[in-house]
Amino acid sequence: MMRLIYLLIVATIGIALIPIGLLYSFVIAFFSFSWNPIPKLSRYLHSLGLSLSRLLNVTCCELFDDIAIQPGGHKFGDHDETTSSVLGKNQDQGTLKPIGEFMVKMLDKVDPGHAKDAAGIS
Repeated sequence: MMRLIYLLIVATIGIALIPIGLLYSFVIAFFSFSWNPIPKLSRYLHSLGLSLSRLLNVTCCELFDDIAIQPGGHKFGDHDETTSSVLGKNQDQGTLKPIGEFMVKMLDKVDPGHAKDAAGIS
């Protein structure tokens, strides 16, 4: 019981700090004293995107397993894998449901071939 209370406290503090850390890191990355802040900001945004995709993959694994992939597909939930990678693997296996196909199409509008690239599929 104490472990559960501890985890809830840590999770609450962590979630509360995310907006503060996000704003602080963005300001530091953008307004650093370098001549060109764009590379630093770009690296920050890329790292943030990867982290958010992994978080989404873990926190929404049950939901995404039910609505985006067919039974027997590559499951969501691995903390070392991005949401895009799981979608790409399922796209390659032909195990996407219509919602999963829609998610891939939305990603492809921003970055063509994104899901398959994230999965390491040519």
